[in-house]
Amino acid sequence: MPSSNNSFSEQILQTGFDMSGLHLIEASAGTGKTYSLQTVFLRLLLEKNIPIEQIVVVTFTVAAAKDLKKRLRQILQSALNIAQNPEAKEDKDYERVSALLNLLNDPVQAKRILQRALLDFDLAAILTIHGFCHRLLTRYAFQAGLSLDSLELGAGQERIARLCRDWIRRHHYPGTADHAKEINKVFTYENLLALSSKLIAKSNLHLDLVDEGLAQAARAVKEAHDEEARLNEQLSYDGLLANLYRALHDPKKGALLRQSIGNEFQAALIDEFQDTDPLQWKIFESLFVQPGQERPCFIVGDPKQAIYSFRGGDIRTYLKVSNKVDEQNRHQLKRNYRSEEGYIEAINEIFADQGDERAFLHEQIRYASNLEAEGLAGAKALKVNSEIDPRPLKWIIKDAASTIAQPAEINSAYAQTALEIYHLLQDENTSIAGEPVAPGQIAVLCRTNDGCKAVLKALNQLNIPAVRLKGQNVW
Repeated sequence: MPSSNNSFSEQILQTGFDMSGLHLIEASAGTGKTYSLQTVFLRLLLEKNIPIEQIVVVTFTVAAAKDLKKRLRQILQSALNIAQNPEAKEDKDYERVSALLNLLNDPVQAKRILQRALLDFDLAAILTIHGFCHRLLTRYAFQAGLSLDSLELGAGQERIARLCRDWIRRHHYPGTADHAKEINKVFTYENLLALSSKLIAKSNLHLDLVDEGLAQAARAVKEAHDEEARLNEQLSYDGLLANLYRALHDPKKGALLRQSIGNEFQAALIDEFQDTDPLQWKIFESLFVQPGQERPCFIVGDPKQAIYSFRGGDIRTYLKVSNKVDEQNRHQLKRNYRSEEGYIEAINEIFADQGDERAFLHEQIRYASNLEAEGLAGAKALKVNSEIDPRPLKWIIKDAASTIAQPAEINSAYAQTALEIYHLLQDENTSIAGEPVAPGQIAVLCRTNDGCKAVLKALNQLNIPAVRLKGQNVW
């Protein structure tokens, strides 16, 4: 928890905020994580005057890195526009950019820094963790004792994409149009590419909650990927990490390699930290978090997601690093910008009743019961008689006398869920954005695929159109 009562978004704009050392930002979904990363990135440029190519920004997936790069370019462009037009108060970033420009107190220098950052933006190291490690080993291959041929990784994502296409071509079975349509709901190229990429990047990823057929396909793609790398004497992703770690800690060459990389990168921002495994963290720790170093290193993560072992999350790594962060450098994003106030209050009440230390089955992963809602005026909220529903969270209670869930009870609960949806759709006094509630605005999340099938069957019996999204999940 931060030592100040101010939110991190306010602290980062204050004159006395110390950027040096290791910082932890805990961010739940919808609390402005990327917004905060933009602000930290901009302050590193303006106040610390660190060249853009000397700030490394890493995240978990290629898609996330691409989106983050887009968002960081946007804030730089907004900042330059505001620096050139100080009266441009209509810009949504005006308040925070103006505060950061005032810290520098040199308009000419600020414009020069921002112009250079935009011109050199393509040099910015905004990458996945593996992409960053690959860049380092490629640049310092000689010092690391590696050949450049071993670092090709089969053109990385291009190889994975090719192997996914090959798998789909080999396993395309002719059949009826309906059968083909059903198969394609699961084995889309996009689904297979996304899952295969994650599995290759993190070999200990658990696939228990993924569609069985899709999981088998992803494992087959990974095996083909690793076999090609072996035949071509190229490193697997795990091998890439291991080689970099060994090179950094080599008794003869390690110190010089760490110094060379340290001279190249002056600051680090690590997104999705809850997905970082021990080896990945040891690499970053050896580069950016050493005694006597004051390099800014901001790690951003959601501790609640660290409990999801099937995503490759490692709760021990998260907690170990979290406990190393000085109290004044621990920050928490407390405002949710996606959800309505009533819904947030209801969730807070549920976890308050249970005790925040029991919320996520680990005493050190607690529910932030002080979470606030901000930003949604309720324009798209569910309304009853033109008023926002005062009870946005409702329970469907089973028979309290029963302590063991029998199949019949489970089925009746699914039927009750379908009935609640039926009443919601039929109620003329209920609306969203002034229009009657439509089936497509309702989602039902179930623990298992069998549960989804049971709800779908119950909805069909009530003539409510519904589809079951297979091979996809909320993560």
